[in-house]
Amino acid sequence: MKIPKTCKLEKVASKDESREAINLILIDPKDYKGALNQHGNKQAHAIATNGRMLAIVPVDTTPEDKLDGEKLIAPKALTEARKQAKRANESTIGLNGAAKMPNGEVYPIRTDLTFPNWRAVMPEARKYGPTPEYMTVRIDAKALFELSQAIGAVSNQVTLQIPTNDPASPVIIEEKTTGGKGVLMPCRQY
Repeated sequence: MKIPKTCKLEKVASKDESREAINLILIDPKDYKGALNQHGNKQAHAIATNGRMLAIVPVDTTPEDKLDGEKLIAPKALTEARKQAKRANESTIGLNGAAKMPNGEVYPIRTDLTFPNWRAVMPEARKYGPTPEYMTVRIDAKALFELSQAIGAVSNQVTLQIPTNDPASPVIIEEKTTGGKGVLMPCRQY
């Protein structure tokens, strides 16, 4: 599996020890939008959440990757793969029974936990097209920053899609370079 080095999904993964499944990164081989990778395979996705934000990044698989279903890998595997990639634009992790680094280091793959149904909380971005109207939405700036890092923002800009009919709905952020998308829940107004 290849993932852009700018994507830091571990920033979004939960740190809450009581929520073991979302402490990990989901590798989902299911076809999300019909995209094919450079090898003609269905594109997989790496997903992380902490329950308040969700990051989805497309990843390229290789014929050697054995993705016969969803896999959960430790965020440390992504961090280590980035370090080993050095000057490359992408990090490489082999997914064949374990998460294998280019230097041979191995991280276990978990299949005994159930990651939340991320598709159920991912609103379709097209539903919330741009509008000339203005509205007020309160967003946690730190969460927006961490989510933009998680989806690989290469500049200080991301696109926000805010629903015009309901300011309490999730906000979609998008990074055009990596193709990453994120969901950010608005803050409650008191």
